[in-house]
Amino acid sequence: MPTLATFARALRDLDRDRRTLLWVALAYAVSGGLHALVFLVDGGAWTGDVSWRKPIVFGFSGAVTTASLAWALGAVRADPARRRWVDVYVTAMTLEIALITVQRWRGVASHFNTDTLFDAVVFQAMGGLILTASVPIVRWAVAVTRDRTLELERRVAVGGGLWLLVVGLAIGIVIAPLGSAARALADADLIAAARGLVPAHAIALHGIQLMAFLSFVLPRRIDRPALRVLWLGRAIVATLALTILAAAVGVMS
Repeated sequence: MPTLATFARALRDLDRDRRTLLWVALAYAVSGGLHALVFLVDGGAWTGDVSWRKPIVFGFSGAVTTASLAWALGAVRADPARRRWVDVYVTAMTLEIALITVQRWRGVASHFNTDTLFDAVVFQAMGGLILTASVPIVRWAVAVTRDRTLELERRVAVGGGLWLLVVGLAIGIVIAPLGSAARALADADLIAAARGLVPAHAIALHGIQLMAFLSFVLPRRIDRPALRVLWLGRAIVATLALTILAAAVGVMS
């Protein structure tokens, strides 16, 4: 059975970039857990624009996404450029989650909030931070896809997971201006459309965890590499199809 000591040794065996991502993921998870306790004590609605749901969900979502990137970086060549882009990602994502958390503690909405100059600046900053955090992920997705020294199975698993994450981020980037325009115009249909894209955003965003899971399970179930690659490809296509379906349903409902 794995022990804490075994985990600690495995962590030490990782390079600096991957260790950094795992420690940061742990910090996000702790933040999400602490705010879950605050929610249990303070109560309030789970849904709505001002809810403890925001720091909880973004804490745990940021944790699993960042931990998944630590897995993906095992397929990206370690060099000074990778280290710099890890620092860019960590800085941008940490500030993003921090701003969402601060807004909840202030008792105001974090998203689509332009009620005051400060709130508008915070919301614009959040959009810029997500764009910034997306740049390293796109670079790593391109690097893995182009790296012919990687086994096809690994390239499909890691590259596919990274590209699914990029799709999720892209949908999130679309949601931000759509929601802002909807609020400015007080257009209920546009607001519903922006909110309707959230499930599609979540499905694609967390497709990388599915690919990490399959890359662990498939070698233990299927001996033939070509068949494993086929199943990985099917998983990517299925996730994209589900994302498109969720987006269509969300926008039309």
